[in-house]
Amino acid sequence: MKREVFDKFAGSVIKPLITQICSNNSGFDFNEATLKGVYEEYIGLKSIFRQQFMESKIDLLDRHKVAACMMLAIIKNNVITSDVDESDSTFNIDKLPRVNEMLAFHVGITMVVGYVKEASANNDEEKHIIFSADPIYPDTTHGDYATNIVRSLFYSNLTNTLNIPFLAQILFDFEYIHELRYKLNEYESNCKCNVIRTNETIEEETAH
Repeated sequence: MKREVFDKFAGSVIKPLITQICSNNSGFDFNEATLKGVYEEYIGLKSIFRQQFMESKIDLLDRHKVAACMMLAIIKNNVITSDVDESDSTFNIDKLPRVNEMLAFHVGITMVVGYVKEASANNDEEKHIIFSADPIYPDTTHGDYATNIVRSLFYSNLTNTLNIPFLAQILFDFEYIHELRYKLNEYESNCKCNVIRTNETIEEETAH
């Protein structure tokens, strides 16, 4: 991603998300200068991953790893800052909003969706339609999926255990589950429609 492309992406995706997050959580601010650090970190992470983990040093990273690099760059650069006083005796880390992790998660999802839509625009109409829909997350037994993932990112960052393969796997799972759940929802909807039409036909024939 060249700098001009990143600047456009930041203006259309990252900044609006920051505005939304800050408006929903009091006591937070955003310094636009941090986005320069995000871009530089993103480029560096891509290069390091390619050098350390890929057999070919010139191969491109897949969309999940590219988006994972952006997620990690956002979290590491602490894009959204807080006026919370952590030295306060009443401070409780469990109550601290995970705003940068929240931002990173939604940016990563948006990037993956964008890559899929771009790749499928001219040759896979069904997939393009599927990923034009709102994100569909897995069901959970406690809380909602996005909140649970953001919490995991927060504590992984605190323990310095965040890494690109872990983030890329989250995004890969999302892409797979979103498509699967969308198709399942469509199938169930069509089945219900068929049942309704069948019942209507039976009622009409019975009436005659």
